[in-house]
Amino acid sequence: MNYMAENLVTKYKNDFIMYELLKEPYSIVKLIKSIYNSLSDMLNKRNQSLELEIKGKIKDVNIDVDAIKKAIKILILNASEYNQDRRAIKIQVENSDNYVDITFLNCTNTLKHPDDIFEEYLNCSNRFRKVGFSLEFYNCKKIIEAHQGEIYAQNTDFSGLQVKIRLPVY
Repeated sequence: MNYMAENLVTKYKNDFIMYELLKEPYSIVKLIKSIYNSLSDMLNKRNQSLELEIKGKIKDVNIDVDAIKKAIKILILNASEYNQDRRAIKIQVENSDNYVDITFLNCTNTLKHPDDIFEEYLNCSNRFRKVGFSLEFYNCKKIIEAHQGEIYAQNTDFSGLQVKIRLPVY
């Protein structure tokens, strides 16, 4: 219930720009590791782990740490929930021009229209047996866009659905 309420509050804040982003230069790798540490007990109970592949020296990004933390946490929790048959949640981080790309390789099964997951109130409850408002990915998209970043989903042959975030470097 708390999770659903938090998603509704986040949606309301995003839709009505109720808060100002407090951006600062920050290491996205450090942030991902701290999120994983906070979720490690839950992931260990599911026999899951995080495989973090860092390609090169990653530049800092200019972010509101709490907002981006919320978006990344949503993606890790989603990957954990829908990939219980896979033991590892795979994330790649690399520099790309003036961006840092964060790719979540195994988020869920392939979908006919992958970017539909970012639609407000998308109902996947019958397919995935999930109860809720389906605002998680919608909120992620709004948070990333507020940082002048991009987020998109695509099907892959080797890992199902993957989600990629692009955030501008500091």
